[in-house]
Amino acid sequence: MQIGRFGWGVPNETRLFESAGNALTLMLEDSLEPYRRGDGSSLPLKEMKYFKLPWPEDALRALGATQVEMRCTLSYFIEPDLHAVARDRMERYPSHRLRFDVKRYGEDDAQARARVNTQADEGDAVEDTSDDGWILGSFSRHRGTLHHDIWSGPAHRLVERGGLSVLPVRGWWGDTRRFDRDGRSVNFSLVVSIRTPEAGGGDLFTEVVGKIKAANLVETPAAVAVT
Repeated sequence: MQIGRFGWGVPNETRLFESAGNALTLMLEDSLEPYRRGDGSSLPLKEMKYFKLPWPEDALRALGATQVEMRCTLSYFIEPDLHAVARDRMERYPSHRLRFDVKRYGEDDAQARARVNTQADEGDAVEDTSDDGWILGSFSRHRGTLHHDIWSGPAHRLVERGGLSVLPVRGWWGDTRRFDRDGRSVNFSLVVSIRTPEAGGGDLFTEVVGKIKAANLVETPAAVAVT
């Protein structure tokens, strides 16, 4: 894969320093607690976060079948286990892992949260292939601790994708209660950007700014238990 060799390319300096009505970036920093104290010797997963984003729904609906692009980036830090290599347990090298998942077209918020809870139970065993349009997909983008992927498709399908989950995946912190890592918070950063064609791409920025001002803030995320 060329991305694995060369990365995502050279940043565009013009886009970096100039604003545009057809390009929008939302940034978020938050934390969650991956593990909780349970009855057994290991620690069960504790919570995920679901964010309801201030989506430019009217502008996207007006674009209809016009092809648009959404980029999602999740960044976080781990506590590595340097003995994982010697134990031939590289899946236990990180203390925890995180994943992001975007609400599907046709789903409501409750359905999106329920589906992600199921994915958390399955861990790394199952690749989610039910969501097309991504360059990498859920299996390839979740390597390391900086996860980035690009979705492209018709604007009317992006209208309903204004929900984003961050969920934990097990690492060595959860292997035993002796590490006393239950209840420990981990920080993460999320960046979500939308881009439409320059010609007739609508005004995404103005609509989202209006929503944020009307609410005085982005809707407070709710912590949802991962069972």
